[in-house]
Amino acid sequence: MAFNYETRSRIWSPALSGWKVNGNIRVQSGQPFTPYTSQFDPYRNESFNRLIVLGDPSKNVPAGLAYNPAAFALPALGTFGNSGRNIIRGDGFRTVDLSLFRDLRFTERLKLQLRFEATNALNQVNFQGPSVNQSTSAGAFVATAAPRTVQLGAKLSF
Repeated sequence: MAFNYETRSRIWSPALSGWKVNGNIRVQSGQPFTPYTSQFDPYRNESFNRLIVLGDPSKNVPAGLAYNPAAFALPALGTFGNSGRNIIRGDGFRTVDLSLFRDLRFTERLKLQLRFEATNALNQVNFQGPSVNQSTSAGAFVATAAPRTVQLGAKLSF
């Protein structure tokens, strides 16, 4: 028996037909945040204080940072900073989730579902919010969120 196109089609057609695809795209704008200092102020008996704004924190941003920390200064002890609440917006969040599944029916009541699922299928790098404390890591992204995850599954219904 020759292994021609029709023979291959008869073999692979049942295996490749009947698959369904689902997709989910999520796009979000960045979360607003407020830079602050955690320097203890003995006059006010507090550890958190807003900073003094010296310039536009979204200009001249160094590579790898979410904002320019040089646009802020520490307030003098016993005084308050003048920065507003949520004056900086972080990076956005983008992800594509995909699933591929197929139902195999053995009898009227017995069914097997095969699934392949991938969250963040394109492995888009999404950063968690930057460090907002006025310290050596001010403005730096400290972690990534939602790496690609893949799972295979099977569900037997009877």
